[in-house]
Amino acid sequence: MTILDPHSTLTLHRHRSAELHAEADRVRLARAVVRGGGPERPHWWSRSGRRHHGAATRAPALP
Repeated sequence: MTILDPHSTLTLHRHRSAELHAEADRVRLARAVVRGGGPERPHWWSRSGRRHHGAATRAPALP
């Protein structure tokens, strides 16, 4: 078992979060294309607006 130092762990988490965001964006875009519409949500929504409309405001927690 490898023991990671805190810096490596945070860097790994940051890269994983970026991957999750990129994957979510790809899925969202694919759904929009299938529906024939534009992006699923306006880009000007605030964090509270996204929460109100049911969209995620953060990346999912790591298991």
